[in-house]
Amino acid sequence: MPVVEGRLSFTAMKTRARRALAWLLAIAVAAGLSAMSAAPAQAKDLPVMKPVMDCTALGNMLFKVGDDYGRVMYAKPVTADAGDGSAGVAVASPYCLIKGHIAPQVAFEMHLPMTAWTQRMFFNGCGGFCGYLRVRAVAATGCPEIENGQIAQVSTDLGHTSYGSENSLWTSSDGIFAANNPAGLKDYADRAVHVTAVFAKAIMKKYYGAPPAYSYFSGCSDGGREAMMSPQRHPEDFDGVISGSAGLDLITQNAQFDAWRVQHLLKRDGTKLLTDEQVATLHKGVMEECAARSGQFEGLIEDPRTCHYDAAKVGCDRKPGPGCLTPDQVMHMKELYRGPHDAAGHEIYFPYPYGSELGWNAQIDGADLFVKGLVTFLTSRKPVDDLNVWDMPQTLEQKAIYLRELGGELNSVDPKMDAFKARGGKLIMWHPWADESVPPMSTVAYYQSVRATMGPRATDEFMRVYMIPGVYHCGNKGFGRDRVDFLSPLMAWVEDGVAPGAVTASVIGTEKQGERNARKLSIAPLRLDK
Repeated sequence: MPVVEGRLSFTAMKTRARRALAWLLAIAVAAGLSAMSAAPAQAKDLPVMKPVMDCTALGNMLFKVGDDYGRVMYAKPVTADAGDGSAGVAVASPYCLIKGHIAPQVAFEMHLPMTAWTQRMFFNGCGGFCGYLRVRAVAATGCPEIENGQIAQVSTDLGHTSYGSENSLWTSSDGIFAANNPAGLKDYADRAVHVTAVFAKAIMKKYYGAPPAYSYFSGCSDGGREAMMSPQRHPEDFDGVISGSAGLDLITQNAQFDAWRVQHLLKRDGTKLLTDEQVATLHKGVMEECAARSGQFEGLIEDPRTCHYDAAKVGCDRKPGPGCLTPDQVMHMKELYRGPHDAAGHEIYFPYPYGSELGWNAQIDGADLFVKGLVTFLTSRKPVDDLNVWDMPQTLEQKAIYLRELGGELNSVDPKMDAFKARGGKLIMWHPWADESVPPMSTVAYYQSVRATMGPRATDEFMRVYMIPGVYHCGNKGFGRDRVDFLSPLMAWVEDGVAPGAVTASVIGTEKQGERNARKLSIAPLRLDK
């Protein structure tokens, strides 16, 4: 069933993905990607531009762009940072901390370098349903321009405030902001990022005397969905986009996949179906059977699609012990690896990947909250008070109901990005193969839909996809190499035409706190075996 007319549904994407030739994690760049170069990936050497006015002079300044109004409410020089821009450790370079809002309710924050700006803007995506401001570069570990404080950074709360700390589950999963609030829902969908990007450029032009020469966006999870709204709906906003662990089909992801994993990992009383010891036993069995045993992927599952582990192998009838699984638990695990489907076996969404098991229990409470937050408010024009997730139907008809009104507004699954490509835009998508929150096959299937729609050659001219083995959602640790700098190769691609090849993934703090690059892994772009 299509999400909206003229766009491929994820069901269609998955069908194509299974019928297509095998996808590979290439160890070297192949001839089909002839645009790749052996030149080192580095950004253009742009001269530093200094501000043409005092930072504090921006305070209370009104801006109008088109029909939209915005105001800088706060502007303060920062030379040390304790997390709130007030005091603490020295920052890489002094910056002007700006906070403001755009009518009717979009808040934003900017960090504008005062002495080292190299004419670039970096927009930080926001996770969950957002509702908070956070300037923290994603997928740019080790990027010199970020670490040296040379890039202006921007963030937005997506048009609403969720009260509590940014790391609280309720903060990012509370959908109440959308209740009877179509404007707020539109801000969350794509408007907030768009208008913030427009106003940020206007503010930078005022402060520096010129807008940024290049603008970039990087986000993960819902931030990955936000990232994709740019090439799909607002191709003029950014020159380069990094989208990680993207919840592209937000509606089906939260309403049905999250419900599916709640139904199979939580009991009705809210307790977990599997103990951590049982999860560890299952994971050990999966890894022993499916992990590569040689080469650079030693100890990791290079591609979970090649794994077909039977959870019954750690069932108590076959392998008795304190971590064994009961027959009922084995049944639930088989369902998780199969993925959401209806009673007739029709697939609704993608399954958990093999190798993601150790993250399940830590994420399941959040899944329950996201289902309730989405279905009770975001997908309901008439808000409902509560929701029994265990009784939610898993049918194609229910999926169509969820998608009908808001799939086209909130989802970012459109494979046509011709306007973004035509203006020279470049896109890097990445997804951990062990993602325990957003199934990695959703990214693989989307990539395939783009190639099917725009053609392989045209796609290769502006898009790359990287799949990282052994890493959890958004590079949140796991057992693989979870730190990658995608920004440096993206800037080299945008600014110097050097298309990215393999990137280095590393791990931090393996032996002592702060140790970097203790273990490395070369990750090549995902591509179709022709």
